[in-house]
Amino acid sequence: MSNKNELKKVLVFGSTGAQGSPVARQLLEQGIAVRAVSRDDQKVRELYGERIEIALADLSDLDSLRLAFEGVDAAFLHLPVVGGDVRQMPAQLANALRAAKEMNLPRLVFTTSGSTMDNLPPVAMVEGNRAAARAVLTSGVPSVVLRPTIYLENLLHFALGEMKEHGVLSYPPLSPDRKVSWTALGDQATIAIAAMTAEKAVGKSFDIASPEPVTGVELSELISRKLNREVRYAPLSPEQFGENMSQFAGAEAGSAISEMYGAVDGLSPDGAIINLDVLLAVLPVKLTPVSEWVEQQSWN
Repeated sequence: MSNKNELKKVLVFGSTGAQGSPVARQLLEQGIAVRAVSRDDQKVRELYGERIEIALADLSDLDSLRLAFEGVDAAFLHLPVVGGDVRQMPAQLANALRAAKEMNLPRLVFTTSGSTMDNLPPVAMVEGNRAAARAVLTSGVPSVVLRPTIYLENLLHFALGEMKEHGVLSYPPLSPDRKVSWTALGDQATIAIAAMTAEKAVGKSFDIASPEPVTGVELSELISRKLNREVRYAPLSPEQFGENMSQFAGAEAGSAISEMYGAVDGLSPDGAIINLDVLLAVLPVKLTPVSEWVEQQSWN
């Protein structure tokens, strides 16, 4: 960067997806140019028109990644968890890190896309996230790792239909009295952009979340008030949820997801609650409490 606190152009992976699109939109709103990594330029154009530059690249193609990283001030990266082959993820990450290092990327912000808290047992998904975080922080690229909790937007994907049709919230697959911190994708984007210029964040991992941890019962009450109808929390077991996920994510991913939720539910009573003081001391951003997020959604 010409100025260590200035962003002119940022490379965003997954700009048409759930994680990358909030980052791209917030950058554009701030007047920062965005280069989107994509294998489908038509989809990017449909979403952003001519407001965004496109880098036709693939995580399995090192040459295309070098071109994508050239001349940007920072990059936001996450790996495809659902719909991708999890066995390819370490090689994909290695390609991205090699290209970023060779092109002298000033700052990389990487999200593990899921729970990676230190108090979690070493189940497959958590260990995969930890290995990815270590690879990023030891890559030689100035990097920041974000470790989010359960995404609030999962409610819109996994639970909305059943809530509207039957008044039942069956997600997350956790005990009714299990209080957890959630992460809004908009908050993750806000944190990621702040991390692109914060020198004190470099070389560190941060557990991130939105304020206001809630139990499933408390969450169902918030949604009930928003929908103006009763929504009852009746969670699936981690095993049942994993079986459902296997139908479109594959058996291996479904099993890993089931195992991860089981690990979260086995923590101490406050073990799934993130202390945001550590994050906010380095990145003093404004985040959205869970109750406000619920009110902001259309739930259509």
